[in-house]
Amino acid sequence: MGKFRRWAAATLAATILFGAQWAFPDPVRAEELPFAVDAKAAILMDAASGQIIYEKNAYENFDVAGMTKLMSALIVSEALESGALSLTDTANVSSNAAGLGGMSAFLAAAQDYSVDVLYKAMLMISANDATAALAEKLCGSTEAFVAKMNERSASLGLTAVFTSATGHRSDGQGLNAMDAAVIAAQLCKHPGALAYTSIYMDELLHADGRRTELVNPNRLVRFYSGCDGLSTGSNNSAGYSGAFAAQRNGTRYIAVVIGANNSDNRSAIAQKLLDHAFANYESVLVIEEGKGVAKDVPIEGGRKKSVHGVAGKTLSMLLKKGEASGITKEVEISELLTAPVEVGAQMGELIVKLNGTELARVPIVACETVEKASIGSALRTIWLNWLHM
Repeated sequence: MGKFRRWAAATLAATILFGAQWAFPDPVRAEELPFAVDAKAAILMDAASGQIIYEKNAYENFDVAGMTKLMSALIVSEALESGALSLTDTANVSSNAAGLGGMSAFLAAAQDYSVDVLYKAMLMISANDATAALAEKLCGSTEAFVAKMNERSASLGLTAVFTSATGHRSDGQGLNAMDAAVIAAQLCKHPGALAYTSIYMDELLHADGRRTELVNPNRLVRFYSGCDGLSTGSNNSAGYSGAFAAQRNGTRYIAVVIGANNSDNRSAIAQKLLDHAFANYESVLVIEEGKGVAKDVPIEGGRKKSVHGVAGKTLSMLLKKGEASGITKEVEISELLTAPVEVGAQMGELIVKLNGTELARVPIVACETVEKASIGSALRTIWLNWLHM
């Protein structure tokens, strides 16, 4: 893939994920690593900015088996956040869900389970039966759920087209590493999901007294500091894939590995990628949405003489360690503001530079509405100014 296409794809992903308007000279570093990545594809992303540290075949689709559930988990997590679904709800497991095979929580057909239990089984062990039961609970059928997955994929600007909620025996379905990383970054915004993807071992108690041991196939959550998810998948033809997320000192990285030849290599590659990121980079919060950046900007013809400008977006940047000291910010305000000015109206831009080179522009917006002055308010302003002469 050419440099421009990589730049466009990564910039689009970052804009979709994080909303900031920025113009990095090359947000895809695509650097060489001091170790081999023995997998079909891989990507290493800063979760806060969407910038890419490393990629290998990151835009080529592959069968990722159960890692498909990244999108299923996102759909269910967003439904829980919106209130369309509740953890205390119950779902009756259909014979279709119970009989799927593959990775399973051994759910009993025609038995009720709480959404909470099903959600945990889906996130912890990538259980096909739990995922299908949640899909049917939320959308009425797995087919309708898959349609929702594809709608969400399109809304994120991804190329992924899903044919299955589980990834189990889904011929013709593929996912690329870049799309997987974008979905993973979205899923990381849901603490409830991370609370379950970070558990290594638990058990499921069935109504009939049976117990199913749940063991997370992502071994990094057990021994890698800061790892709290996210999803794995494997089959004989696809190999071993996984999306791994780890956070330390407020910085989160996402490593996606597709098509490793065994689970040990999958874990080893992910660990090396994450180690490289934590050792060499830092995610820097440059400006936070709503933070004051321009005080008392003059307004002509308003009830007030001025208005404060605040950052209209949050901007984080991935920098090599030690580079943050070279960040500077310059305020550029429109030459003349004339009332009325609505709250949130853009007044200018905050220009972010690294060692003198422009990297990004963040809109500066009005923190309040300033209405146009009436004749009465204008006369009052003249009177008050005269009194203070």
